[in-house]
Amino acid sequence: MDQYQFLTFQPAYIYWYLFAMFAWSLMLPAVLQLARFTKLGVGHIVVISVLIALVAGYVEQIGWMFSLSRILVFFPFFVLGYYFKSQGWKIYQAFPNRKIAVSVMMIVALMMWIWPNLFQFGLLSGANSYSKIGLTDTGPIVRLVLYMVQCVMIVAFFTLVPRKPFLFSHLGTKTLTIYILHGFIVKGLVAAAYFNELTVERVLLLPFLAFLLVVVLGRVPLRFQLSRIIFKNDKHNQKT
Repeated sequence: MDQYQFLTFQPAYIYWYLFAMFAWSLMLPAVLQLARFTKLGVGHIVVISVLIALVAGYVEQIGWMFSLSRILVFFPFFVLGYYFKSQGWKIYQAFPNRKIAVSVMMIVALMMWIWPNLFQFGLLSGANSYSKIGLTDTGPIVRLVLYMVQCVMIVAFFTLVPRKPFLFSHLGTKTLTIYILHGFIVKGLVAAAYFNELTVERVLLLPFLAFLLVVVLGRVPLRFQLSRIIFKNDKHNQKT
């Protein structure tokens, strides 16, 4: 029982993301109002949010507490997602064809093999300051490069997504439900010592378990949605 703790101000496991979604839902309307008042465009808002995330890495007090570091680090993606939806932008049009998207993914996979420090968990998680992950001098540069790589990978991924609905397309509307519920099943597998000894058979079984998990949880009659304030702003922008 010593391994379990009740953390009031430090969301852990999947719960950090839920708290971050709550924070982003409050932050976005304020940012949109500020943008209208200062007449800033989407590019300015994204650049400012990225700069804040880069500077936040120098502040050691900004870390796991309240998921503050992750909230700041991943907020630029939340802003981009909102604008892509509200403006009707098609992200997959950035690459002319899928062959280029696959090539980009292979190049990034090669980068992960050559420069593993660029893709270390401490940096990818966005939960720690530069000093805590040993990147005091190069932290902002590495984080900025990682931002660019992540954006390119997002574009490459959506380039490969089918344009027309197919058998499992409806699961795309259930991603938050699947994300929340899958955590309980994963914890159950951990409690059952499934991951204690990863044999070849168990490793090969994991993709099939993941697929089955997505399909089953995608049918659960449960729905989560973001703040209505966001949808209100979304409709307002579409009219204007």
